[in-house]
Amino acid sequence: MWVYFGLVAFPVFFVYNLWERYKSRLRWQAMPGFVTGKFQYKATTLTGHSDHKPQSFEIAVACKSPLQFTLRPEKPSDLRAKKWGISAEYQFGIPEIDRQLYLVCDNKNVGDALAKDPEVLLKICGLLNQEAIKNSNLGQSAVGKWSLSGTHITELECINEHLFLKYVSPPDSPGFHDKFAAVIVPNLAEISQRISDIGLSPLSKFNDPFAIKASVILSFVTASALVAYFEFYHRFLVSATKIIEPFSLLKLTLPLGIATVLILLALTKFLLGRGSRSHLVLLDVLLIGGLAFMVNSYVLVHDINTEFDRAPNVTRIAAIVNKQEIRRRKSPTTHKLHLAATPDGDLPNSIVVDSRFYRDAAIGDTLIAKIKPGWLGYAWIESLEIEKAIETK
Repeated sequence: MWVYFGLVAFPVFFVYNLWERYKSRLRWQAMPGFVTGKFQYKATTLTGHSDHKPQSFEIAVACKSPLQFTLRPEKPSDLRAKKWGISAEYQFGIPEIDRQLYLVCDNKNVGDALAKDPEVLLKICGLLNQEAIKNSNLGQSAVGKWSLSGTHITELECINEHLFLKYVSPPDSPGFHDKFAAVIVPNLAEISQRISDIGLSPLSKFNDPFAIKASVILSFVTASALVAYFEFYHRFLVSATKIIEPFSLLKLTLPLGIATVLILLALTKFLLGRGSRSHLVLLDVLLIGGLAFMVNSYVLVHDINTEFDRAPNVTRIAAIVNKQEIRRRKSPTTHKLHLAATPDGDLPNSIVVDSRFYRDAAIGDTLIAKIKPGWLGYAWIESLEIEKAIETK
């Protein structure tokens, strides 16, 4: 059933990823400002009610250009990825610009279009370096307990005919973003106009080929992770089918899971090639897909061991000596029955059961377990029953 669920989840996540990429990401907000022109801002990361943690914000102006790209300062992870041959970056051919800017786009035509106007690239360098703030008399002006010099600009993104400036600043306070916009928006509007003036023909040359391929891969990984979560929940917290020594399956699960993740990483690298964002997708595949396929590998080994087992079962009994209900804030309650030691040692000291079985069991009752040897040699419990203790008057 969960396989079919994954097949449905995959196209759903794929469509959602594309929708999130191409839809207008800005909800228009009325914001009185000190500058002339149309702009908006919104908080993109909420941090609760604390006034000591920074928040992420976006400020945007219209940009009549079909180009889709992100420009930001180069990070150490970008340098390592290029050194290891995982990703590649477009070079504008101007050392001063190439040292400061990292173009996040996998269409060479976009870089060639921006390279037509080196002056706008220098202005973007100045914007990301916050030269406008440093040179203005507002650079150290305080708004409440915060100053504009404490604001950190992270990147500039052109998408959906808007130019988005992303920045991190102290939590919102009255007048703070008005002051910030008064310094930034005139520069942002000038950059937007210069990008809009770049001649582009034909427009089809400037489509980003990375988006669909990355969406397919990340949708597959996300759907696999969702299936892994439900499989884990069903196998270990709901199903009565239990491997008596579950960690023994790791002997097969770890090599299988690692091999699967390595194949997935190699396939991702092959499909994406050396792009400016390849290392970011590979990291998501490693972190999300690695955990998902480890769990799915465990479930696969578990199912092969139980479904192909045609050996007859044997009956083992043990007295229930204690009951334990483990409650957690963010995960389902675990119900355990603690058992008396058996002469043959075939049953564990405790066993996890579902809530209904837990309620029916009582201390002093006898647990009857049907045990099978397992097709791969890992003994498992086929079924559980309770024999009620005889009450004496």
